[in-house]
Amino acid sequence: IAVIGCGGLGSAAAVYLAASGVGSIHLVDYDHIEVTNLHRQVFYGIGDIGQPKARKLADHIKKISSFVRVTSSDLPITKSTIMKELNDFSIIVDCTDSLATKYLLNDYCVISGKIMVYGSLYKHDGYVATFNLDLKGQPTANLRDAFPSLPEKHIPNCSEIGTLNPIVGIIAMMQANEVIKIITHTGKPLTDQILIYNAMENSQFIMKIKAG
Repeated sequence: IAVIGCGGLGSAAAVYLAASGVGSIHLVDYDHIEVTNLHRQVFYGIGDIGQPKARKLADHIKKISSFVRVTSSDLPITKSTIMKELNDFSIIVDCTDSLATKYLLNDYCVISGKIMVYGSLYKHDGYVATFNLDLKGQPTANLRDAFPSLPEKHIPNCSEIGTLNPIVGIIAMMQANEVIKIITHTGKPLTDQILIYNAMENSQFIMKIKAG
């Protein structure tokens, strides 16, 4: 499993996956820990400020589970690096806050036949889905089936617009739950749909999508 983005979503999802017994986790994030991250990226502390997120998260996972083979990379995911970085992993957990990176990860997963567990945040809303899961020889819907192209106008991320920190953990747990269901072949993954959770009303909405 590869976790892309080791901020609020990625750090929590990766720790819970490691604690659940996932045997091989690769962490990817080129960013460094800042004091403004700490309210929502709760596996980092004051003493970690300035350190690479992926490496610090890998160190934390090694401390809590000696059974997990965890690796990390501080290279950004780009068209030129994505194949080398993710070739060995079958499930890609998208915990990024960049729409361009989300579309790049989605397209890579479609082309390479990999599963993408999607997570995203906007203000008080969180979004979770499992894309491109092979069911009876046919892939389920992917990000472009819901939103065909990258929005032309800029959509601010958590660092720019803010978010309540509990929703970050909630969505991360939902992503980890999706991964566990997939690898254990239990339950029903969020395929051909996007779950939208609103933290202000504790409401959930399912947006149905159809594979194109």
